[in-house]
Amino acid sequence: MSQAAHMRPPAQEASTAVRVGANLGRLALATWLSVAAMELPYSSLAFLVTPTVFLGLELAMVGLLLLALTLLGQRRGVWAIPVPFLCLAAGLGQHYVMKFKGTAFMPSDLLALRTAAAVAGNYDYTPDLSVLVGVAACVGAVACLAAIRPSTRHEGWAKVASVVLCTLLGAACALGAWRLVREPDYQRDYGVQLDYWAPIENYRTQGFVPTFLAARQDMKIRPPQDYDTQAAQDLQARMARSYDEGPGSSAQRSAAARQFSEQPASIVVVMNETFSDLSAFFRSDAGGLCCGYEGPRFFTSGINELRGTLLDRGALAVSAYGGGTCNTEFEFLTGASLAFIGGGKYPFQMYDLSACENLGRQLGALGYETYAMHPNLAANWNRSDVYRDLGFDAFLSIDDFPGAPTYHSGVTDRATYEKALELLRRDGPQLVMDVTMQNHSGYDQGNIPSSELTRYTLESLAKPGVELPSDDALNEYLACIEASDRDLEWFLRQLLELDERVVVVFFGDHQPEFTWMINDALHPRETEPTHAERAYRTNWLVWANYAVAGAQPVPQDPASDGLGGGAVLSCSQLAARALELAGAPLSDWQKAKLAARPELPAINLMGYLGGDYLWHEQESETDYTALRSELNTLDYLNFGSLQELG
Repeated sequence: MSQAAHMRPPAQEASTAVRVGANLGRLALATWLSVAAMELPYSSLAFLVTPTVFLGLELAMVGLLLLALTLLGQRRGVWAIPVPFLCLAAGLGQHYVMKFKGTAFMPSDLLALRTAAAVAGNYDYTPDLSVLVGVAACVGAVACLAAIRPSTRHEGWAKVASVVLCTLLGAACALGAWRLVREPDYQRDYGVQLDYWAPIENYRTQGFVPTFLAARQDMKIRPPQDYDTQAAQDLQARMARSYDEGPGSSAQRSAAARQFSEQPASIVVVMNETFSDLSAFFRSDAGGLCCGYEGPRFFTSGINELRGTLLDRGALAVSAYGGGTCNTEFEFLTGASLAFIGGGKYPFQMYDLSACENLGRQLGALGYETYAMHPNLAANWNRSDVYRDLGFDAFLSIDDFPGAPTYHSGVTDRATYEKALELLRRDGPQLVMDVTMQNHSGYDQGNIPSSELTRYTLESLAKPGVELPSDDALNEYLACIEASDRDLEWFLRQLLELDERVVVVFFGDHQPEFTWMINDALHPRETEPTHAERAYRTNWLVWANYAVAGAQPVPQDPASDGLGGGAVLSCSQLAARALELAGAPLSDWQKAKLAARPELPAINLMGYLGGDYLWHEQESETDYTALRSELNTLDYLNFGSLQELG
């Protein structure tokens, strides 16, 4: 056959080019419609028509995947039809998670799919207009893909060559899509932002895929160097034995443990919003109070007047400042430290907490009824899901406080204490986790009665170039603390009249956002770890309404810096310390943390306190570096290793 016989007529070549162009056009339209099916159920058209690097990334990923499957299907678009359905599933998942939970679909939700499936039948899935628009976009993408067919037919060796070429090109496109998903650091390389308080806004402005992948990358908790599970378990057992043979065998601990085994005490945990005794904070390097504030009266001294009770107290090293309440909540409940998880992370929003050790599950196994309450929206920091995953029997939100009195930013502390008293009157031991609301920022609301405002002033700190908060903000904040102090006194006096044995654990979640300025003004020459820790510190106390067997007066801790006296603790150690004082059983992880305290009394996101009573940066080499590494290993064993998505 002559060469001319193999040549296509110009009209045929033109027709082939038109069909190729049409297929490429259908593929491009299917790409945009697939992205639309993902974005429109929860967002708006604005993202899809605004040229941004985020839209480009999403189109590139989806387009490469569609092209890869079409080529692997030998230029048949039907092979790529699952992609728009997957995009729609992502969009619908985001829509309904936002509708039912008030938050965004996060990578951690993949870890909890079994839990989600168990409660899926409780919701109303009636589609609204945004869902229907997303479905329409998906149908359009499917129609475009179904119309993509080979533009030419090959026979013999030409067909073999076409199959090989399409397969190789399809594999290359799939590899490109995979590398685009796995290799970039989305926050560093593309500027993807993550706001864990309101992540849905990140999704709406940056797209589902870039934001989801950035959050997925941010989830990873790196294992310690040379981590080995068996070695970590052996380390934990060894440190737990050290505790059992030391503090755990003391006469005080043994007496309290016998008493607790005979009649377990109910436990009320009060994480008080922004509560901190700033009187010690305000002391300048030269001594003296900068504004005359002496601290909340009852918390600092009045509580000593209560009869025959356990009282232990001190400074609390937290990993939150000015906000991020949920991180203090997380550290207390689980015993895991943000020091080993990383900054800028919010475990309540990022991780699956259904398998990790925590106070709720621990006491529930001892026969306690377990309740958590926060008089605000249940979706805040994902609490309604988190407390269910932690094994609590019930979570009480703002819906459970109808008509409750308010003060400053919300329901009063006293109203939550009244609710706690209702729960404590039930049969059997109770755990009540009370996350209060009234002291929440900001402190420029002007809604405190003038009779409750004391006119403290920071004018003595005024210097050129020194920024200070307003006196009005300071006084509004301190008035809130005084109100909390009054309510705490009322609550403890009510407990003295209760027949039930109750242990109260009270602590602040973080300082208000303005104390950093005062810190800089009062202590300008401190080393960085000490300076930072001054702001990342609140107060704690453990109190009981009955005489705890073996209880002894608690000596002053040299590291407490006068802030309430007593011991300096990490927030991640506080639950273990409270259970130890009450005589309750401890897990091996809790025992290990308590065994480490003489050499490493406290650790948080900003640094660690050594046995020399000096604060050190996390990566600094000290006599306590090896012990810090061991604590890192135990945290990874008990929490980090449970969060791997693969």
